[in-house]
Amino acid sequence: MQTGTNVIRNISFGALTWVGPMALSLIATPYIVGALGLASYGIYALVLGIISYSFNFGVGRAATKYVAEYQGTDERAKIGPIVASSFVLSLGLGAFAVVAIGLLAPWLVNDVLGIEAQYRTSAITALYIASGVIIVTLLNQLFGSILQGLHRFDLYSKLFNLSNLAVVVGNLALALSGYDLTALLAWNLGVLAVSAVLNAAASKRLLSDVPFFSGIDRSSLKKVLFYTSGVVGYQLLGNVLLLFERGYITRVLGSDQLTYYVVAMAIGLYLHGFSTSLLLAIAPVASEQTGDKERLKKLYDRSTKLIAMIVVFVTAVLLVSGGEFLTLWMGTEFASEATSILKVHTVTFALLSIGGVAWFMREGLGVPKHNLIVSGICFVITLSLMLSTTAYGNIGMALSRLAGFSVMFFSVFAFERWLFGKVDFGFWLGNSFKLLIAAVLLALLLFFLLQMLPLGWPGYIAAVACGGILYCGILWFSGYVDASERSAIFNAVRSITT
Repeated sequence: MQTGTNVIRNISFGALTWVGPMALSLIATPYIVGALGLASYGIYALVLGIISYSFNFGVGRAATKYVAEYQGTDERAKIGPIVASSFVLSLGLGAFAVVAIGLLAPWLVNDVLGIEAQYRTSAITALYIASGVIIVTLLNQLFGSILQGLHRFDLYSKLFNLSNLAVVVGNLALALSGYDLTALLAWNLGVLAVSAVLNAAASKRLLSDVPFFSGIDRSSLKKVLFYTSGVVGYQLLGNVLLLFERGYITRVLGSDQLTYYVVAMAIGLYLHGFSTSLLLAIAPVASEQTGDKERLKKLYDRSTKLIAMIVVFVTAVLLVSGGEFLTLWMGTEFASEATSILKVHTVTFALLSIGGVAWFMREGLGVPKHNLIVSGICFVITLSLMLSTTAYGNIGMALSRLAGFSVMFFSVFAFERWLFGKVDFGFWLGNSFKLLIAAVLLALLLFFLLQMLPLGWPGYIAAVACGGILYCGILWFSGYVDASERSAIFNAVRSITT
């Protein structure tokens, strides 16, 4: 059973899977955009989006749940058939992705996405490579999920960061050397293949007495299929939404406008990625504590407070200084096109991040179909609004996404009623008030400091740091972080650094 300190320690290691890749991506993105050009980068981002959603069904998540549930019990022998079932299912879906994309790539590029004629050949080749990336990614996720189920977030973090370091550094070197987007994707494929082998070797070493491929029994396959059906469902909805959103922007506005949209969205995705990395430890812990409502409530409350504290800080900073940040990061012209989009996406992914606690707990408790229902509502609202706001271009698409994805946040109240029997309004009102006061004072201080300091990274970082100190100080002394949480955080930090 995981103690509070161990959970926070695992959450801290999960955060390390985000910090390194995010920092590298922030540094590399302006150079890669400059080297490829706006149009080519837009196609590159489009293909990466298809890789991230299409056929990326998260079959490995079943391994996280059942490895965590069976490890240390008299049912440990069931882990082998679960892994074998997940492996076969991952290979099957990957093979389907290769065939489907291989057959549909020309049609997608020419008729669905409407990519400009001069970029069509490279875009089709990029999709062919993407099909290979998908099958390798599925296997990578499976073996990484086993590490998560074993609570080896330290090892998972190291392998994940190593892989991302290789991807970003390689992409940057290739782009600056004059290679096109197909070379970058081929590099991604090679790195992910090596990463999958390393994750598989690490998982097998930790479960040396468990035969991974000893055979598939009907019961295990049924469990994996039942669990992943909800995951597959909401991934399919994500596929359709992504293809429509990015395909529309590419066809109607051009791939250069897609670059503005996806680079601005990247900041929101970094925020969501950070919150997701913090929440990786939630699903296996929830799997172990399914019947203990008191422990689950404590896990839920602490995780929600932690995520809300981070995303409210980032949201306040970017709402006040998004233009300055984009100017420093991507240049004045880029900032003039993308600042409004950045602010809308930031709010969208902030709400999504806070709703992520309930999302991961549903998966840990074995009810990902609840997430499918939430995703379905979100999909209908978002797609309907996108169809009706096409005249407003990028900002209309971003606002439609915000309206639809806010459902993810409000679904947490239905989750609380389902799991705990009621909505804890006192928890939400008390903590929201403290966060609001801290965020308003942070925003005011940041606004005045940015007026006083010269525009540049040193001044910007200093202003945000001062705002951060004020923000954390207010939350600390207001009691937002209680004594037991402070003690658990300090103990986790000591365990990581010693």
